[in-house]
Amino acid sequence: MTSDPTLDLLKRASWRCEVLFKQRGSLRTVVWLTERLDGHREQIETGCTSATPAEASKDEVLAVLPAEMRADYAHAGVVRFGCAYPATEHTANGRCSCVAVEAHDDRGHHAVGLREVFRRNGRPMLGALELASASIGRYANLLGCVTA
Repeated sequence: MTSDPTLDLLKRASWRCEVLFKQRGSLRTVVWLTERLDGHREQIETGCTSATPAEASKDEVLAVLPAEMRADYAHAGVVRFGCAYPATEHTANGRCSCVAVEAHDDRGHHAVGLREVFRRNGRPMLGALELASASIGRYANLLGCVTA
């Protein structure tokens, strides 16, 4: 039985965001895990900075980000990446806070999951990773692949 490297990366990204969430009580950044062809792995965090023009909308920022990251990833030889970021899930009971987790590779494999944020005894916690449709992923095209 062979493992799915993209799904494995999704699980690693989910675990890493859980560690940070437990340390901080929330996740306010985007956690990125990258993997190069030679197997080298790297983790970085990005967040909103004052370098983003105040008048830029979220959609405008997300329109520019993929091109810049695609170029960075191509230069670094990234063949697979995962990320986790704060999101809002729309359910039958309304909206709820969650952490979205994605993993994508340069061959068009995609995996996406959600972890609901809930409170137990007043303390924020993450629910279990639930796989979701890959079509809801924000970053599927960063490696220049067609989205699922």
